[in-house]
Amino acid sequence: MQNIKQISALETFPIRHHVLRAEKMIDNCHFDGYNLKPTAYFYLFDQTNLIGVISIFEAKNDLLFQKNSFEFGEW
Repeated sequence: MQNIKQISALETFPIRHHVLRAEKMIDNCHFDGYNLKPTAYFYLFDQTNLIGVISIFEAKNDLLFQKNSFEFGEW
């Protein structure tokens, strides 16, 4: 059974560091806007094992007509 849990931006740092920034200091996991209100993060678990992370954040896209658009990141 899979389970999804919303997490804080800071809770993403250990896994973000391991997957995306292992060669750098963990402080390099801080990105501009990572803690803004429209940004959300979720862990996906299979039983008790973490199997994925998704981030959702506001991002301007000139190809879209909407004023506000959002981007999904997975890792």
